[in-house]
Amino acid sequence: HLAALVGRALPGATIDGAQVRVATLKDARTFSEGHHHETWRLTVDVDGRLASLALKLFQDEGRAEANAAQFRAANAHGWPVPAEYYRGTAAPYSDQPALVMEFLSGGTLRTRIKRQFERGGAPDTGAIAAAYAAVGAELGRLHKAHVRARNERDRSGVLGLQEVTKRCQAEGWCGKGAQERLAYLAQSMDAGSVTFVHGDLYEQQVIIGPDGGVAGFIDLDEAGFADPAADVGQLLAHVLLLNPRTREAAWQVPNPTPAETRATAEAFLGAYRDAAGLTGTDWANFLRRARGHMWKRFGDVLQDLRGNPHGAPLVQIIDADKEAIAGSDPLADFQISL
Repeated sequence: HLAALVGRALPGATIDGAQVRVATLKDARTFSEGHHHETWRLTVDVDGRLASLALKLFQDEGRAEANAAQFRAANAHGWPVPAEYYRGTAAPYSDQPALVMEFLSGGTLRTRIKRQFERGGAPDTGAIAAAYAAVGAELGRLHKAHVRARNERDRSGVLGLQEVTKRCQAEGWCGKGAQERLAYLAQSMDAGSVTFVHGDLYEQQVIIGPDGGVAGFIDLDEAGFADPAADVGQLLAHVLLLNPRTREAAWQVPNPTPAETRATAEAFLGAYRDAAGLTGTDWANFLRRARGHMWKRFGDVLQDLRGNPHGAPLVQIIDADKEAIAGSDPLADFQISL
């Protein structure tokens, strides 16, 4: 059925500058499955040459339409995203909406980090930091290109952080100090300009090319105009709060050491700051907003994982340590050195 889908959907599409006449599926491997979509890597013979493609299947038409809109918006705002070859029904494989797109060479940021452990011995902390720095530089460049004044249609962060605060108060894992910190950070969440953002940024959403640079971003289902600190805070939630506790369970490689975590955060933030051109008070205010978005992301991930069977092991780890996590303030440590 996948072969029939490929043979039906790709003829007429333009791949690598040439219009496809005949497409034949050679191999198909599923590599992600979640609540909202599943993704396959396809190897396809396109008029006598092999091409690596990605097939994404959506659970419903609404999500597919939202993805299409965000994909077009990302293209319009200069974000490096995979080329789109087909969008429509997945028949005869299934009745789900489908997207066939370019499979970017390289691997996700997560894959790049995991490869550091395949060589044996201690990972190269500098190489890991450099990978995150590449993301920071590209993100800063993209954010800077489309800055504009905020309007009432732009996404708010403060309401989400306030909801996380209410939830952690009700569940009893936010002490007084954490509550005061979150309330302080919420005051600045929607201040400043907005830009086009990814909206769901973490290591599996970034493709690192063979040259070590960012080849593209994927899964822009939540993209739109919002505070650029939202993207930065989301990735920092993983770097500073989640990965140090859950990387071994989630990625099957050792949790990062404090030295690796600090080097990663400083490299990412330093590269972002330089590319975005933020200095002085502007940078300090940006970091404050990023801290708010970091905690919002932590609360959102904890909530989302509760309904995901794949996330049960991570929920157990986070639940066991969430009071201590909430009581920490790791990003504040980097405001001096940066």
